[in-house]
Amino acid sequence: DGDGEPLQCASSTPDGDSFAANLAPPRTVPMRVVDAAGEPIEGAVIRQRLQGGWQPGSGLSVSPPSRHVWRTLGRTGADGRLAARIASARDPFTSTRWERLFFVATKDGRASSHSGFTDNPFVDGVEIEREGLEELRFTLHEAKPLAGRVLLGPERGLAGVPVAIRLGLRVQDKDHNGWMHEGLTRRVVTDERGAFVVPDAPAEFDEAIVQLDGDDVAARLMPEELLRMAPRAAVVLHRVTTRPDGELRVDVGALPTLRLQLLDETGGPATGAELMLLSL
Repeated sequence: DGDGEPLQCASSTPDGDSFAANLAPPRTVPMRVVDAAGEPIEGAVIRQRLQGGWQPGSGLSVSPPSRHVWRTLGRTGADGRLAARIASARDPFTSTRWERLFFVATKDGRASSHSGFTDNPFVDGVEIEREGLEELRFTLHEAKPLAGRVLLGPERGLAGVPVAIRLGLRVQDKDHNGWMHEGLTRRVVTDERGAFVVPDAPAEFDEAIVQLDGDDVAARLMPEELLRMAPRAAVVLHRVTTRPDGELRVDVGALPTLRLQLLDETGGPATGAELMLLSL
C-alpha cells in the first residue's frame, strides 16, 4: 500500500513466462479496543496476519512451511476505535466463505488479544453470531508478562541465544464444542542467566513451541562427535508447558538422546543411509 505495508498474500498460476495475481479490493473494517471494564483504550496497535505459501506434503515428506507476514493497520484513537483498511474479496461482516482474517491488538502494559473472521466472526478468541455485528472488538487485560529460562542443566543458563516462542492460541467455536488452533510468535534474546520475558503475552494460551536460533546453538547443545552430521538448523522444542508459577523452563540438558541402528535385509548394519527425523 502507500505506506509500504503488504496488502495481501496472493497465490497465482504461471501463464507462460509470467505470473499474474488478483488482489482483493480494499475494505473498511471498524474496530474497537477496550479494557476489561469496557472503557476505550487509546494508542493500541492493531495488526493483520497475512498467511500464504502452505502446501500439504500428503505425509510423504516435510511440508513447505506457510509464511506469516504482519501488516500494521494503525493505532486506535481516544475513543478506542480504528477504521482499518484491509484487502478482502467480501464484506467480512456478511460472509467470508472460509477466508481467514486474523487480527491482533497490542499495547504496552497490556496482554494482547486476537479477533477476526473465519466462517464465523470471533472476538477475543471466541466465535460470536454474525447478525448485528458492525465492528470488531478487542479486550486488552492488564499484562501478565511471561517469564522463562533456557537451561543447559540445573541453574546453568544458555545465555545470549535468540529465542522464538510460538504461543498456541485458540479460537473457540460459538457452540463451545471445539476450537481452531492459531499461533502467535514472539522473539526475544536470553540474558546471562538464560532468562527471557515476553511482556505482551496473551492472557491465555495453550502449549508453547520454543525455537533456539544462533550460529553456535547446535555446538553448545550437542557433543562434538555428533556435530559432524548435524545440519545447520535451529533447535525446535515442542510441547513446552507453563509451570504453576507462570515461568517457562526449558532444560535442554535434560532432553533424552535417541540412539538408532539401521539394519539391511540380512540383519547387518546399513551403511551410507541418510536418516531424516520429522518433528510434527
